[in-house]
Amino acid sequence: MNITGNYTLTSSSSIDIYSYIYQENIYPSYPSYNIVAQDDDTGTSGQFKLTAFLRSHRIYILVFTRFVQCVLELFSILASDPNDVIFNSINYNIE
Repeated sequence: MNITGNYTLTSSSSIDIYSYIYQENIYPSYPSYNIVAQDDDTGTSGQFKLTAFLRSHRIYILVFTRFVQCVLELFSILASDPNDVIFNSINYNIE
């Protein structure tokens, strides 16, 4: 992101997804630390809709998970302006 401002991220899927945005790092022992925004069902049909003020040239981590275990389904993440958002995939499993 090159522009500081309000960004909205939404999910689109047939399964119930909830999400968190973290700034810079995730600390599994302190899951509330560094949370910028979180949402479960503000979007339609059990989807998340996050709106957050994000600063340019910072790293933000979007974490999402499904409500029901062992359900696999394709889904999309949509991002709004004020600037393009680039997503990089990171697989992180907490056991």
